[in-house]
Amino acid sequence: MAVDQTATTRLPSCFGEADSPLFGCYDQPPGSPTRDLAVVLCYPMGQEYIRAHRSFVQLATRLARAGFPVLRFDYFGSGDSAGDTEDATLARWLADVHSAMDEAERRSGRSRVSLVGLRLGAALAALAACERDDVDSIVLRAPLLQGRSYLRELRGLQAELLRFAYVRPEPGTERNAADEILGFVSPDPLREEIEAIDLLASSACPAREVLILDRDTSRVAALERTLAAAGARVESRPVPDPGIWLAEPFRGLVPHRTVTCIVEWLGRSPS
Repeated sequence: MAVDQTATTRLPSCFGEADSPLFGCYDQPPGSPTRDLAVVLCYPMGQEYIRAHRSFVQLATRLARAGFPVLRFDYFGSGDSAGDTEDATLARWLADVHSAMDEAERRSGRSRVSLVGLRLGAALAALAACERDDVDSIVLRAPLLQGRSYLRELRGLQAELLRFAYVRPEPGTERNAADEILGFVSPDPLREEIEAIDLLASSACPAREVLILDRDTSRVAALERTLAAAGARVESRPVPDPGIWLAEPFRGLVPHRTVTCIVEWLGRSPS
């Protein structure tokens, strides 16, 4: 697939509630949008957000060049959006996904959206999509399947990080270790909400068409069956790109094969 080098227009702005606005970047295709839906990108959280950020920027650019209006945004308490992580809740982040979809439709003049999410962002996208009827399709990249397993994985990475830490907090000054995961505050209420996520237990259909991307398709086979049983047309593809959310930021490479796969899948049918 040849990459269109035509310049797109990137418009940073705030949207949502006036007292706690969300920051977003809207990528406008060159000329008039040629697709009949907008795309909303749902970031992962914490360190994964930092390490995946560049790839999301590149994905937004590629999608805009393919004719899609694209909105990527920061959740409440993250990135450049208002709020503190200590006050974040899963319910608020789900509301943020809804707000982003509404904003993408408003700015693009479209009445339907597609969602692309990574890790926790994929779970948020799927959960939010189940509550609407205007989501045409959804791409789930390495989605977390169950929140409890996801948090266990992050705690394992946290423990590994502390093993090699050169500087440790002085006794009596450190926060409760359970309150922090990889440098980001993780309050009890938020962790409890994330632990309750179970995409395999849902009987709701998030979208008419679903693409699941994972290095190990056997890991997401149960999710594929669950979504198909709910009525979605599901495709699962293996992607050879490394887990960008695990790489050190200075070593992270844009997963071009994954980006190309997403752009081609969303653009497979003329709009």
